[in-house]
Amino acid sequence: MRRLLYVSLLIYCHISAFEEDLDYLDVNVLEATEVTNDHIFIKWMLPQAIGEVATSLWLRASTITGVASDRNSVLVKVSANQTDYKFERLFGNTTYRVSIEAFAGQHSLWYTSTLITTSLAALNWLPAPSDLTLIEHGSNFLEVSWITPIVSQTRKQALVNQHVVSIFQYHPETHTSTKVTSTSVRIPTTRFAVEHLKPQSVYNVTVQAGTDFGYGDLMWAAFSTLGVDEPVVLTLQSRTPNSLTVKWTQGWLPSPDSPFTIKGSTIHSVDGSSKEISISSFIAVGKRPQYTLRNLNPGATMNVTIFTRLHSPSFHRLNNLLTKPVVAKKSAWAVFSTLPQGEYVVTEPRIAAETDNAVSIVWRPVDHQNPVVYQIRYTPNDGGASTEGDLLSEAQLICPKFGCDWNCALIYNLARRPRDYSFDVRAKVDGLWNKWVPIARRSWNLLERVCSINPPQAVVENEGRVEYMREVKLVTNPNVDAWKYLLVVDRRGGSDRHISAIDMTRLSDKATSDHEQTPYYITAAFTTPEIADNKIFRIGDGKVYGGYLNYPLENRYENPSWTLIPISQTENEIMEPRLKSCGINEEGVVECDMSVSQIISFVPWWSILGVVLAFLLILLLLSLLVIRLFCCKMPDAPETLRSETTSSIRFFREDCARCHSPHRSRSQRSLAGLTTGLSNRQLSLPVTNNSCLFDDESLMLMIERHE
Repeated sequence: MRRLLYVSLLIYCHISAFEEDLDYLDVNVLEATEVTNDHIFIKWMLPQAIGEVATSLWLRASTITGVASDRNSVLVKVSANQTDYKFERLFGNTTYRVSIEAFAGQHSLWYTSTLITTSLAALNWLPAPSDLTLIEHGSNFLEVSWITPIVSQTRKQALVNQHVVSIFQYHPETHTSTKVTSTSVRIPTTRFAVEHLKPQSVYNVTVQAGTDFGYGDLMWAAFSTLGVDEPVVLTLQSRTPNSLTVKWTQGWLPSPDSPFTIKGSTIHSVDGSSKEISISSFIAVGKRPQYTLRNLNPGATMNVTIFTRLHSPSFHRLNNLLTKPVVAKKSAWAVFSTLPQGEYVVTEPRIAAETDNAVSIVWRPVDHQNPVVYQIRYTPNDGGASTEGDLLSEAQLICPKFGCDWNCALIYNLARRPRDYSFDVRAKVDGLWNKWVPIARRSWNLLERVCSINPPQAVVENEGRVEYMREVKLVTNPNVDAWKYLLVVDRRGGSDRHISAIDMTRLSDKATSDHEQTPYYITAAFTTPEIADNKIFRIGDGKVYGGYLNYPLENRYENPSWTLIPISQTENEIMEPRLKSCGINEEGVVECDMSVSQIISFVPWWSILGVVLAFLLILLLLSLLVIRLFCCKMPDAPETLRSETTSSIRFFREDCARCHSPHRSRSQRSLAGLTTGLSNRQLSLPVTNNSCLFDDESLMLMIERHE
């Protein structure tokens, strides 16, 4: 009790002695010096009066979400002389109330708090958007577009709901950047236009895919605005980490084969390197007006300029001696950037088909002048080590269909179902591996051509066993101009028997042949450069050749009958008919390659049944309506009433001179009440021109009889 009294008196004395510090108690002395997505670093300064008597400090960071704030709060105790602390393992995009409370023993002396919001979390599972492209630009605006990244897991893909787009102006003189704007673009919009920019300026555009609580990797590109009233000439066709392909408008050169000079100089690079190039060339007649600048540095922003002569200089000797020849030139410039190292990623990877033990994967090939190598890996969703597949060249990724613009790969005999794995693919360009790209599950739709390898329906038995393989010698005819060679295994008999007939329209892979009960199947396909005369090939080695899986033989003692069939593109069309579809072409005209019966064959039977039932119901309602209008009329009035009423109407013609009487108004009022209930048919009866035959008394008697 004495100690408590002593502390109270000491605090009172200090507060009384330092009245200036009393005013300082109300000042916010808590400051956040660093805020990220998962931690907050704070600094503070206690008032002098409190700092001299405080023995400990309690620091708390709690979310302001009601009941959840107690569960998500962080509470620590520090010494009274500490002036900073770092709260870690916090949630991204969350507002925290950070507070400091000073204690003297067990008694609270001083308290202050502030609200601090953490930034969006960095999501390592969310890749960067791809194909950041400049759609349109002018002297004061830029419009860009991009492709939303694909996440392998559907649950996480559904969380991606926005893109964060930021614009920075780059100043080449000082090598500094100034932030212009930053905005969130909600999905499904994948384009953004920024206005009110400065002419002839360089801007860096960054795009990140994000969720409500975090963001993924960043994709960036540099572009430039035009000068006032300057036309668009140079545009970017494509880019890689080491090259830029630029194109210019048709007709900009004086003639299609006019010589030109392209210069490129580095204005910024990630690694600080600089490079300048100058190339003179010309475009052959019939070629596209474009050129590729090669051997550039990754992540470099280049100022690209093109020059050309308007006309050739005069070679008149006398004129050249008297005056200096003047060569008229014109030029155009633009700013583009190469891809950063590792960003030359595979585009549009997808699992096109899957069974219980196999997946068929396709993706767009990387456009590069040098050979590209690919690799696929798969990782269990519940944890565990990843399995990386063999290196695959472009020759090993040929699709089985003719004219497919995809790379096709097959993974089979998985230990689990494919849904229990996450698949990724990457590309090796110029000897350097790029980032892994998640592979999403998206099967072929109705208007897409099926270009994937047909996966096996069950586990492939006897894989890699030599006794289920047979070596054969492939002999080709050099006089045959073949587009492709198919190695067909015939299960109808051994090789010592006569060759049986093969229906080209039924040729397919082994899985399809087993389903259709066809006794022969394609086990491998080769292009003309791949196959050589007397080539030794091993049937049943379990590898993929030309988009077909070379299945092991079903019987270890089997001596298969095989045939090497050369086919042309026309014969290939017989095997693989061209995709028929309906749609709108580039000119806006609707085109359809299918007949009405073919279109109906794609419609589900329950949809057709619903349309037919709806049509029959409408027809039934129309029939009932017609029957109601024409077959169910109201009955006509009795004959006696019709004759009497008709007779009574005849006496009220205005041209009858004997019908006038002093009681005419009363008779007309009675007649009006009588004729009110008559039908339209009764009122339309013709009126005769006979003169009046009755006097007023007879007329009144007749009206009273009707009443």
